[in-house]
Amino acid sequence: MRFAENEENITFGFWAGNQNYPQPAFYSYIYPAPKGIEAVKLNPIAANFNSALGEFILNYDDVRNSTAPEDAVMSFLRSAYTESAKLAGWDVEALRQITP
Repeated sequence: MRFAENEENITFGFWAGNQNYPQPAFYSYIYPAPKGIEAVKLNPIAANFNSALGEFILNYDDVRNSTAPEDAVMSFLRSAYTESAKLAGWDVEALRQITP
């Protein structure tokens, strides 16, 4: 954990819930968080920035009740990456070129 947040990064994941957020959800955050991250709008529309957690949240129930659950998750992941990276000033196109 000593080096877990020693460089810029973006993280995605899923958790089953805990006392801080008691429902299952997909999440994403960028480190360090750029100014204005809380105002970013993601897809699907059910995704939002949770100020208490400091990260984007897409509740599992919203995904489960979606007409296209896989599309909802992929839309969340893509928009969280793209919008966060743009706000942080990352060269998204250069990063795409090094990814097979």
